[in-house]
Amino acid sequence: MTTQQLLNLTQRDLENMTEKELRKTVSTLRSTSRKRYERLQKAKVFKSGSTAAKELERGGGLPPVKTLSDKTELVNEYKRYRKFLKSKTSTVKGARSHKEKLREALKKGAGLESENNTIFDNDEQLEQYSDILDDLEDSNIYELYYKKFMETLAATIEQNPNKSKADIEKIVRDRIDEWYEERRRENGIYTSDLV
Repeated sequence: MTTQQLLNLTQRDLENMTEKELRKTVSTLRSTSRKRYERLQKAKVFKSGSTAAKELERGGGLPPVKTLSDKTELVNEYKRYRKFLKSKTSTVKGARSHKEKLREALKKGAGLESENNTIFDNDEQLEQYSDILDDLEDSNIYELYYKKFMETLAATIEQNPNKSKADIEKIVRDRIDEWYEERRRENGIYTSDLV
């Protein structure tokens, strides 16, 4: 099977595999993941890694398949590698595209889309803001109000250039929660600002 076919296996397919077949499948995906991960690290699109790479690291990295003791662990590793390999930021091209889209969205949110040499053009600071956004994605309303998150984050960064990542994240969360509650009180749950 090709890697693409392996990525599209269903839960039933996994359950019907023998442990040996599943081990081989996980080993193939691990190898592909390792190669992509190494390319991402070498390219240094983001110093701390792309969103997909950081998620892979948080989940335990790339343990040798022989250390996985049973089918349950193999299925869990399969799911982690599939998620990584299907993520747009698991490739160098995808990570670079994500970085530029993030830069454009933050500049637009701050009303600086035509400006050069803004705080959003600094790659080191952009990486910090990307980390903040990764943390904010845990919020239930993040996807519905993405545009508002970007505007709020951009404005908060511009107004508080010397604040820490944790302080900026807290300010953004507080502002979004306040905005959302105000909107909910006025209009009920309201989704016309969807992006």
